Amino acid sequence: MTMLNFNSRHVRKTDTRYVISRNRWEYPHCASVEIFPPDPSQMQSDLVWEEDVLHKMRRQQAVQGPDGTFPIVNSRMRGTRQWDIPLRVLKILNPNIEDATTDPAITPKQRRQETAWYKLRVEREVAAWQLLRDPGQVTQNITLGTGTRFDDIHSSTSNPIGVLRVACRRIKERTGLKVTDIYIPMAGYLRMCEHDNIMREAVNKLNLNADRSTINANVIERLLDESLIVPGAVKPFEMVFNNTNDRPSAADLEKWVYPSGPMVILVARATPGGSGGSDYGFGLGKYLDIVRSAIPNDPEIQIVTGNEGFGVYEAPEYEMAGHGTQQQILSAWAPFIQQERAAFGIYSAFDASNTATYQDLFTF
Repeated sequence: MTMLNFNSRHVRKTDTRYVISRNRWEYPHCASVEIFPPDPSQMQSDLVWEEDVLHKMRRQQAVQGPDGTFPIVNSRMRGTRQWDIPLRVLKILNPNIEDATTDPAITPKQRRQETAWYKLRVEREVAAWQLLRDPGQVTQNITLGTGTRFDDIHSSTSNPIGVLRVACRRIKERTGLKVTDIYIPMAGYLRMCEHDNIMREAVNKLNLNADRSTINANVIERLLDESLIVPGAVKPFEMVFNNTNDRPSAADLEKWVYPSGPMVILVARATPGGSGGSDYGFGLGKYLDIVRSAIPNDPEIQIVTGNEGFGVYEAPEYEMAGHGTQQQILSAWAPFIQQERAAFGIYSAFDASNTATYQDLFTF
């Protein structure tokens, strides 16, 4: 019996209707947007006054003295805090002939813009977490060790809910603010949800069934004191990036990591705009206001929040066969900490050396 080979009757060609790609920034929780909410700056570097809150909260007996006078008080300024906004620029080249002879589905100019934008978004996340991972910046912190980490799920000395309560209480005591964001890397969060002590508390305090599948972010919030956190504060985040060189070797093509490393961060978020007492929160994402707020002509990028301080600038044509245009993709943004007491860092919350569970996720 002769088998028909239908491919022999067809000349293969490229399907030009679409390109296999990643076209959306699919991370709902990003430190550069939520922990450092966007706040415009008219200048690349500027200052803001800081009141001496320790003096403001220090006890002063309002007792009449022997001479009949009362104590005189005044406000104090600690000084100023400064932000500096670096300009991060990636350049793209758009060769006229190459672009004109490329399959329409590739939309080369748009894809170059998207690629540059993705790289700059990653760089913002890395910059935000570099600040958060520094105990000199997040001065209220604790470092966990073997037997106390959140993923020591069978250890009697590991108490994730207890540590989180202490952290929330510390922020509330020092600032009067509820915790708005508890950022937990997703891989660690999933392991933490299997914790014996969390399961025990859920059964005893919430009357849940002894089933580990019932433990989630909502249950963890209910186990924390509602007077200390706002609803929805527990945020398992998934943002990872490929931590390899731009021209990796064949053996090192991808290495996905969390920019946070194995830490958990709690913050009472600031409200942008200098709105009275509400601006006492942790930090802001300062961006240069004169930079256009979104990359034009690209709906995939324009629908994403956190585009403040991004811009596209046309540069002079460059000389080559057929000529072409240059574009500079610019990010003018910086994380700015204005109140250290509104954050608490839990360092080494998970065991980064446990590559059997986490691969390389915590090795950044």
